Amino acid sequence: MTERQWIWGLSNGVLVLALSGFVWVSVGLGVGFFPAVATLGLTSLFPPLAIVNLVLFVLLVVAGIRLRRKAGGYRFADLPRNDPDTHRIAQGFKCVLLAEAVFIAMVGFLCFQFQRGDLAWPWIGFVLGVHFLPLAWLFRVRVYYATGLASSVIALLAIAVLEEPPRMLVLGYGMGLVAWCSCVYVVRNAERIAHQFTGEPRSLERAEWNVKLL
Repeated sequence: MTERQWIWGLSNGVLVLALSGFVWVSVGLGVGFFPAVATLGLTSLFPPLAIVNLVLFVLLVVAGIRLRRKAGGYRFADLPRNDPDTHRIAQGFKCVLLAEAVFIAMVGFLCFQFQRGDLAWPWIGFVLGVHFLPLAWLFRVRVYYATGLASSVIALLAIAVLEEPPRMLVLGYGMGLVAWCSCVYVVRNAERIAHQFTGEPRSLERAEWNVKLL
């Protein structure tokens, strides 16, 4: 796998994490924050917090797009179909997504059967957190281990310790902030991560500069 391919793959992760953070913070705002502060007369804080959520999401999406540009126009169609490493990642990714879908469906069914709809979001958060662990191994991006562990712990705390509406407030903002922090880390360290597994120059600009020095 080339550095361009690694950068392209990491940019996809950034965009997914940016969207995930936006969705979780939106859940925390709408389902957790608003009911929690309604009795305190602090609902006026909702609009500015919603704006901040949107602005941060847009900024991270822009960062993800800029990161993708560093891949030099690499596209999905450019993926080497016969490369063993690419094939391993593609097949593993499909298995992780399938397992994730199955477990989320099980969460929905069990919450319905036991009439615990209030626990649906936390358990879904736990499944989503755990799914980062095999992805970390599959993509060899170590920060995803931290993402998975932190998300899983937040979801379990929301299930075991908290009640509504603080449960959803902590869950939404906790999951969202973990996703966004992971997103920022990947953006800032994408070239180092790619270089670690390819041994290629850490960027085209760096390579050109080295040529000029020689």
